Amino acid sequence: NYNPLANVDDGSCEYVTGINETLNNVSVYPNPTNGNVTVDLGGLTDVSIKVINLIGEVIYEDHKISNSTYNIYIEESAGIYFVEISNENIKEVVKLLVK
Repeated sequence: NYNPLANVDDGSCEYVTGINETLNNVSVYPNPTNGNVTVDLGGLTDVSIKVINLIGEVIYEDHKISNSTYNIYIEESAGIYFVEISNENIKEVVKLLVK
């Protein structure tokens, strides 16, 4: 029986099964941290880095970073923060726990 509404998988579609926090080989460590954080940019250039708290406030920001690694000291209270790493081609967000 022919059904014109039936879905046929011809293998041309890609399925997203999860989020990879190390896309482009970017990493943030140590995690959890006491406040001293290293961001390994994995070869990305002209990068912006933001650290954002749970209520959306940007607590740290820097732009036009092209070093292979970048150090941040977070002088905030313990909790969960988000490190946003972006350039004109990508945007990644890594969850960071500050002890």
